Formats: sequence, C-alpha cells, structure tokens
Amino acid sequence: MPPIQVLAHAKINLALYVLGKRPDGYHDIATVLQLVTLHDTLTFDFDTSTYSFACSDPALADPESNLVTQAVRALEKAAGRKLHVAVHLGKAIPTGAGLGGGSADAAVTLRTLNERLGLGLAPRDLYHLAAGLGSDVPFFLTSGQALAEGRGERLTGLSLPTNYHVCIAFPGIHVSAHDGYSRARFTLTNPLGDRTFGRYLTPESFGGWIRSCANDLEQGVAVSVPDVTQGVRAMRALGAIHAAMTGSGSAVFGVFESPVPADVKERWPYAGSWRVFTAQPVRILGLPLPS
Repeated sequence: MPPIQVLAHAKINLALYVLGKRPDGYHDIATVLQLVTLHDTLTFDFDTSTYSFACSDPALADPESNLVTQAVRALEKAAGRKLHVAVHLGKAIPTGAGLGGGSADAAVTLRTLNERLGLGLAPRDLYHLAAGLGSDVPFFLTSGQALAEGRGERLTGLSLPTNYHVCIAFPGIHVSAHDGYSRARFTLTNPLGDRTFGRYLTPESFGGWIRSCANDLEQGVAVSVPDVTQGVRAMRALGAIHAAMTGSGSAVFGVFESPVPADVKERWPYAGSWRVFTAQPVRILGLPLPS
C-alpha cells in the first residue's frame, strides 16, 4: 500500500457562548464551528513493521505526548491489535491558538487508519473514540460545519453559506483551554441552543447573524493577552464584518465579504511574532453524525 497524504483542516468558532460550569469541571457551551482551508498535512506510510511518528515542528516531536499517537493507541485498543504505520505530521496550523490543529490531526488519524487498515469501526465508534481524545475532536470527523453543545461533543450539522473570506492572525502566544475557560464570562441565555438553528439561518440572513456573534472567552483571555484585543481591532480596520478570538485563543479571525487584501501581511499593524494567514471556509466529505 503506497503512502498517502491527508489534510487536517483548522477550525474557527464563528460564535462561542459559555452557559455555565458542569459538575465534571467542564463548561456547557454552544458554539458554531467552521472548517477553513488552513491545514496540517499528515503522511501515512504503511510499509513498516511497527508504529512511528515524526513531525516538522521539533516542539511536537515527542510521539507519546502527541494526539496523533493517542489516536493510534485508541484505535489499537478498539481493534485489539497493533497498528503498523509511520506517520509524518507537517504542521502549518499554529499550536495553542484555538484553531484545533491537534484535534484535527487526531480525527484525521482515526478516520484514515480505520479506512486504510480495514479496522471496521462504525462512525459511532469513531465519534466515541474522538470524544475520549478531546472535546472538539468529534467535530473534525464531520463535514465541516456544526453547532456543538454540551462540552462540545454534542453535534448538530448545519448548512451555512461559505461565500466569504477569512483572515487569521496568531500573536505567537499559546493559551491553554484550561486558562481560557477559567476566565469565561457566562451567557445567561443560550442564543444557539435551538436545534432548528440551521433551518432559519439562510444565506440572506447570514450577514446579519455573523455581525452579532461573540466569543464569551475573549474578554477574559484579553486581560492577560492584550494582543487579542489589538488583533480584533486590526481585523475591523481591514474591513472585516465580524472579528473575534477563535476558541480559547489566542488567534483571532476576521470575516470578509470580499477577498482579503493580498498585502494583508504587510499591512498588519503589529510587529513581533504575529503570523497572518488568509483562508476560506471549506466543507469536506465527513462521517454521518451519530443519531
């Protein structure tokens, strides 16, 4: 079997509302997730007698601490056998940015190895394994648009417009999900909790809806990472109709009705370790959601 390459797309949280803290220590949330074209690249080579892992980013080179290896171990336990594959992870999605890179890598590993090695796990089984790896890993098994509730594992598919453009900026400051949620501002009512959400959000109403979106984690993270506020302001100055932090940060994004200026990196007003990306929303052929 020849080696294969698979893309693991980043996500943005178009809206994220924190509804309260759960007895298990997690938070109940309602968030609209969208895959974008920014991606990592995973290469799977099956011409090997063991498992190995390598990464283009030396900081992520330890196999046992990487979510890719954890996904492999979860598959091995479920399948009842060792998996022989050499995985190389080419990183492009910044880590600790709220873009879901590690979760995307894990989900792609689950799905690809199940298919290519004939493990026979049903979509429901893969979603169960994904939820055990992280709250947002199940989303990356979907077609790329979803309303996520609970701690993020309860998913409802959406059909949202994708005829807009995205700019993402990462200030080089890593924020853990724990730190982000520890300072969360709670929303008193759930504006996304109605499961008919995707029915009434039409292409005609999308522009108005996106302008009203917010991320309840943004204000708390910005206290210790002022770059978040600066990044959101810069996006709006560039013409974004909506700008916010994604996930628990510290990356920010802007939604643009027209293509993002080609010289956006040169026009970015802040120096330092900022990384600026242009992207577009994307849909993929995902697994059916468990009923």
